Amino acid sequence: MPELPEVETVVRGLKQYILNKSINKVDVYYSKQIYGDINKVVDKRIIDIKRKGKNIIICFENNLFMIVHLRMEGKFYIKNHDEEISKHEHVVFVFNDFDLRYHDTRKFGEIHIQDNDYVDVGVEATSITYEALEGNKPIKEILLDQKKIAGIGNIYADEICFYAKVMPNEILPKDKYDLVIKGAKEILEKSIKLGGCTIRSYNSLGIEGSFQNELMVHTVDRCKVCGTKIAITRVAGRSTYYCPKCQKNNIIIGLTGGIACGKSTVVNLLKKKNYNIIDTDLIVKDLWEKEKTINDLKKLFNLDEVNKSIIRDLVFNDEKKRIMLNNYMHPVVKRIALSKIKDGVNIMDVPLLFESNFDKECDYTICVYLDNEEAKRRLMERDNISESDAIKRINSQMDIAKKRKLSTFFVDNSKGEAYRIKNLDEILKNIGI
Repeated sequence: MPELPEVETVVRGLKQYILNKSINKVDVYYSKQIYGDINKVVDKRIIDIKRKGKNIIICFENNLFMIVHLRMEGKFYIKNHDEEISKHEHVVFVFNDFDLRYHDTRKFGEIHIQDNDYVDVGVEATSITYEALEGNKPIKEILLDQKKIAGIGNIYADEICFYAKVMPNEILPKDKYDLVIKGAKEILEKSIKLGGCTIRSYNSLGIEGSFQNELMVHTVDRCKVCGTKIAITRVAGRSTYYCPKCQKNNIIIGLTGGIACGKSTVVNLLKKKNYNIIDTDLIVKDLWEKEKTINDLKKLFNLDEVNKSIIRDLVFNDEKKRIMLNNYMHPVVKRIALSKIKDGVNIMDVPLLFESNFDKECDYTICVYLDNEEAKRRLMERDNISESDAIKRINSQMDIAKKRKLSTFFVDNSKGEAYRIKNLDEILKNIGI
């Protein structure tokens, strides 16, 4: 989606072509994007073209205004009258010597005809105020809120957070306000100077910007400052890119695997590197020794007696009860685990990493992979249980192939110790630690 710099670039381009000219007629091929009488602009001279946030405001004589929001894919093209109308050219403004064609593949853009230039948006992103940054929400969500700050989208929100060395999902401390304000102004003005970003399919009026070459984190593989692999999460429903090393003082790596996958062998290798290992199984073990946990589980499952063996048999054979147990235990375990985070590298050893949504707290995730047949064999041998019981235990967790797919990296634990060590070292090198 075009953001402030891209829209400003379009405004400047339009001025070169249509300022002080009049529209002879308007041909509409898709009317649902138009609000108001588009024919009012015919024979009216364009006296100014300006921008507010992501909105283009075309000012005509006699207090008439056309306000265009390009949304995802809206673009303008200058074409000759005799050029064929393409499939996605929905509105054609005919001038004496050329057509100005509004092209919109997704049909999300809007064209408003009104008698004033009012647009309901917040302060300009190049002039952010302290008041606009206030709120009990993640800073990226505030930056994206057009009613508070006009013009910033997903790309520049990530870049501004990196500039200010803040995490996109954190509530912005007041001592960082000035950095965010300064970063927004510098980044957006530099992007305007370079014609904005030409990312994926976006350009307009044939103008291709080059600010995408200046991006520090958004869609970048490695941090241009420290070399750490850029991590990806979601904030306000948007893919969000950040550097764990530059934007916070720690790196959190979630480690998971299937039952009997040999995850402990990988944990032992990580311990030798002096990383902070947070073992959620130990947290759960401690919780089982607390009277509150026992009483809560008795009440939850309506039982007179509770121990680990009873609960294990209960949940392995009943998915609904397994969900009930997880809904109780996961938030408690997560809260305790996060309280153990230290500066530097933290390994969060979580068997149910994805099932508990704990992966959302991690910068990267590693799955220790072993196919189900080999895991079943090892489990039967290790715990001296039947094949059917082994299968039940394996099936009580997310399928290992799905865990592998969801993870940032995986360690293949079926090829021996030398391969496991090499595989893990390559992952850590890739992360940049």
